Amino acid sequence: MKIYREGTEVFDVKIDKRTTLNATLMGDHRIDALFIVPSPIDIRLGDYVMIGVEKYYLNRTPNINKLNNLTYEYSGVFEAESFKLFNKIFMDEGSADFSYFDDLEGYLELLITNMNSIDPGWTYDLDGIPATARPMQFSSESCRQALTRIAEEFKAEFRFVQKNIIVRSDVGFNSTYQFEYGRGKGLYSLSRNSIEDKGVITRLYAFGGSKNLAFDYRDRSKKLVFETGDPAKRYLEANTELYGIREGVIEFEDIYPNRTGEVSALVPGSIFKIVDSSLDFNINDYLLEGQEAKIVFKTGALAGYEFPITSYDHATKQITFGEFIDSNDYKLPNSLNFPEVGDLYTLVNIKMPQAYIDAAEAELLAQATEYFATVNHPRVTYTLGIDEKFMRTNGVEIGLGMRVGVRDTALGVEDNIRIYQISFPLVNPKEITAQIADNIPYTVKQKTVKEKAETKQELIKLEKLQEQIEREAVIRIKQLIGRIYDPDGYFDPVNIKPGSIETLSLTVGANSQNFGLNGVLFQPNFETEPNRFHASGGKLVHYEIEIPDLGYIWEMDPLEVNPLLS
Repeated sequence: MKIYREGTEVFDVKIDKRTTLNATLMGDHRIDALFIVPSPIDIRLGDYVMIGVEKYYLNRTPNINKLNNLTYEYSGVFEAESFKLFNKIFMDEGSADFSYFDDLEGYLELLITNMNSIDPGWTYDLDGIPATARPMQFSSESCRQALTRIAEEFKAEFRFVQKNIIVRSDVGFNSTYQFEYGRGKGLYSLSRNSIEDKGVITRLYAFGGSKNLAFDYRDRSKKLVFETGDPAKRYLEANTELYGIREGVIEFEDIYPNRTGEVSALVPGSIFKIVDSSLDFNINDYLLEGQEAKIVFKTGALAGYEFPITSYDHATKQITFGEFIDSNDYKLPNSLNFPEVGDLYTLVNIKMPQAYIDAAEAELLAQATEYFATVNHPRVTYTLGIDEKFMRTNGVEIGLGMRVGVRDTALGVEDNIRIYQISFPLVNPKEITAQIADNIPYTVKQKTVKEKAETKQELIKLEKLQEQIEREAVIRIKQLIGRIYDPDGYFDPVNIKPGSIETLSLTVGANSQNFGLNGVLFQPNFETEPNRFHASGGKLVHYEIEIPDLGYIWEMDPLEVNPLLS
């Protein structure tokens, strides 16, 4: 195995079957290497090996085992170009914690821009996926984590060719290869493995979002549902004769009756009014009692913000909306951020016309049907041990994503199934072990990374929500004090009498003390020493005092006191 450094061969080491290439579709691509040399070698991080056109880099220091004075055993992992995506935090305009709204191509362009800022040469190849925009939230994730979540959000798959990310709805491809037991038929072993993370569901209930539904919708259902002709049968069912009734539920919160509108004109002299000439219903006829109709911008300077609709003129198709005030008392729209022609928006907290309800129910049914097809039977993967002689004789070349025919009567297998994982020793590429599956399962590593990212997102969302609630509460208290009506004149200093003050409003404490700590951990008796105290670093979030050019959040350094003063 030749090892290179910056284009120059630096070592040529002898390997055996213990050095293997292992690759998973949308997962790991690595070489697990083990080799023996007569004396230590100066192998470095960044050194690489070539397999075809692909480079596999040494990203971690290899282990060295000295067997004797003339025998040194090295073991290490060389990883494909795709692992470089772990080296870059996914950011937008310098922020790692941000909301984004775009179609799949927009997200890929942002990802490629991020990667090229540290490692030029990254590109993407996208085809066959509708250009539908969707909102997503990111928080301190690597580009590799972001790519997995983006692909899942848009129901896409991806594979890598060097630094090119190929994205399709299905990255698989067909082959004419057929494998089965028997002389000259290609298989010498076949084993079935169950995917344990999800069970079989033979009766599926699916629900959409709760937005834009009236109180009398579908027998007062609070969420979008679908009907299959029988109002009592709002579920999908299959294979009950094989596996019995096994009920399950799935929710699609982002599916609800809605219309994406486009600003066709602005009203001169006002940043609170827009015109949508294509609006095909009168908003005033679809208001919901007890709810405030809102307009939510999906693109433009106001993307992601929602504003209360104060009036609508159907004759001119003119929507007038109120301002949004965030927790820092920042107001939108303003002279810098305002709606423009071409901005997309949607309406919430209204009862949509029946045509939009029907369309949403049809989308819910389609999504539920697609999901149900993956869970209404036991999901398994198969491990194929392919005959090396068969591979050589027939010139068979196996690749990730390839669909191959597999037949085994005893296991009930007879289908074209995708290869999602392959492994072979570098000294004999024809000695392949392949994993095939109808549905590509995430690897454990991918699952762990993804779940950690989502958990971190939820924690940050909760922390931000609490900060916003506290700061908004302070603002509301100050507004309340300013609006209290004093019918008896007790607020007049002349009328305030010691011992006889009646309270309409009472706030206690100094403004400077109105703050909270975020992520700070106090540890008395630190490391079991009774006279030692430790406070971790974190953030002090003030609910009233803002420092110019800094804001309401102050970074705190760790503190350790040892010994404590007596």
